Amino acid sequence: MSRSFHRLLAALLLVAAAPVLKAQSSVRGPLSPEHQPARKFQSFPEERWDASSFAPPGAIDWWRKARLGLFIHFGVASLKGVELGWGRGTRAEPDRGTGPIPDEIYDRLYQELRMENFDARAWVATARSAGAGYIVVVTKHHDGFHLWDTALSNYKITRSPFGRDYIKEIVDACHEARMPVGFYFAQREWYHPHYDPRDRFPEKDHRKYIEYQFAAVRELLTKYGKIDILWFDAAWWGGMFREQDWDSERLYRMARELQPAILINNRASIPGDFDTPEQHVGQFQHGRPWESCITLTKRWGYVPDSPVKSLAEVVALLVQTATGDGNLLLNTGPMPDGRIQPKEQAVLSALGDWLRLHGESIRDTRGGPFRNGTWGGATYRGDTVYVHVLRWPGETLRLPALEEKILSARALTGGVVRLAQDQNGVSLSMSPEDRDPIDTIIALKLDRPVSTIHARPAATTLFDGPGYGDPITGSATLRTSSPGLAGDRPVSPSALFRGENDGAVFLTRPERAPWAEIDLGSVKNVKGVRIVNSPGETGTRGIELLLSADGRTWEEIWRADALAPEWSVAVTQFVAGAHIAGRPARYLRLRLPDDEARPLRLKQLQVYGDELPR
Repeated sequence: MSRSFHRLLAALLLVAAAPVLKAQSSVRGPLSPEHQPARKFQSFPEERWDASSFAPPGAIDWWRKARLGLFIHFGVASLKGVELGWGRGTRAEPDRGTGPIPDEIYDRLYQELRMENFDARAWVATARSAGAGYIVVVTKHHDGFHLWDTALSNYKITRSPFGRDYIKEIVDACHEARMPVGFYFAQREWYHPHYDPRDRFPEKDHRKYIEYQFAAVRELLTKYGKIDILWFDAAWWGGMFREQDWDSERLYRMARELQPAILINNRASIPGDFDTPEQHVGQFQHGRPWESCITLTKRWGYVPDSPVKSLAEVVALLVQTATGDGNLLLNTGPMPDGRIQPKEQAVLSALGDWLRLHGESIRDTRGGPFRNGTWGGATYRGDTVYVHVLRWPGETLRLPALEEKILSARALTGGVVRLAQDQNGVSLSMSPEDRDPIDTIIALKLDRPVSTIHARPAATTLFDGPGYGDPITGSATLRTSSPGLAGDRPVSPSALFRGENDGAVFLTRPERAPWAEIDLGSVKNVKGVRIVNSPGETGTRGIELLLSADGRTWEEIWRADALAPEWSVAVTQFVAGAHIAGRPARYLRLRLPDDEARPLRLKQLQVYGDELPR
């Protein structure tokens, strides 16, 4: 496969080493099997959900039609090329760890902030030319620095050499251009003297922090005219943050009183108006609105040597979000002088050019009627379905049956489409020279508007959606701690990796800490591992997964805390306080604890991921 193709696949969900913040989706009622990993899905009792605060009916329609927004991360950390907030030395519980810049230095960085080339109108023009339908700008990150002229603190941008109200200039430019604008506001904050959501310090009074937070949000929503979005950032993440930490329901209701049509995300441990998967494309979700926020480089703020995504990667992200019925909030981190980096400008401009040609298949559409996958996906509007093929699965793309009759098939990207439709499904094919190298778009004209979304579940397992890449065990090899047999047959790696067996594919001898090791052949970006037990197997209790790039240094990634027919292990790493999908690894080892002599046996094992970008 080509180098550019691997890079495109890598963009479908994650960009390795870019921070992914905490809990991201809210669910009314109990979780379903496809809600994996469970820590990313906060479940609410139906009565609690129904009693919560939401935008009025129809208020979110403009946002859904836009499909693309521009996220802007700028702050004092941009001066040093480190992440906003996470670059500061001290963090407050429940967050842990330390940043690279001591507090006494970080907290004085604003004294160097000049932004001599900042032009808010130029930023808005960049967003418009990229095809973005709205802008979300950081007002305060976890470092507590206020990017507006607040009356609540002297730690603010108007006391810097820049000396102006940065937020006011951006909002004024947005209003002038009729560009909807939203505010990012981080509740978790490590500068305020009373921030203490876990009540660990007697000298602090977190209630005073909550009072400050209400006053700050009130100030932001009353100083600058119409504000369209409020983007909080201290999400649930398996209970790490809670509704009472922010008095969230009262906070949301206050915001809606001040700005009646405002849209508010779900990152305050209550449902809000939309979900917020971060640094990955969310799963297909046709009922509840969602927005994936993803960086244009590998960092949120300005980090000068962080590589920028290609046009193909950004188009893949936009296509996968739109075909999943979500939005893409694409992030840029401007330079210390106030300009957007030229390399980011170039990609944003190219994206705008692409949307001017093909925007009809993205904007003002809904995801479906086919569920998206690694091949691509579909959007629709009325009686037209737009099939986006990012990766042809072979000579022919086969799709589920439609209730409507297809009258015509036309490639918006050029070329001849061959169509076949019957009661079993839809088949599309094009000669290789007619396929677009980035995204082949085929418009299907139907005899009537789309009536139903194909009922197949979005994901049979965590890895069946568009985001975790493909199985990468096709040419892998297997070795075990001791010779084993599957019944009377020798160990078969291909059977293990493809599941071509009824029972266990192999078993080791009974021994203490038995293991099986998979060699992928080269270092790859490992994103997930699916481990399947043989029927009725109980001997795999406590099984562990370890990864290694060189076969010498191993890192434990996961351990089963209970028996299950199968496990879906999302492989992540922790960078700048955030979880990131994918780790570079060549070797995977499954190991049982050293507690008693027993054999290791498994039915199936699949490793998901993609090639590392070169």
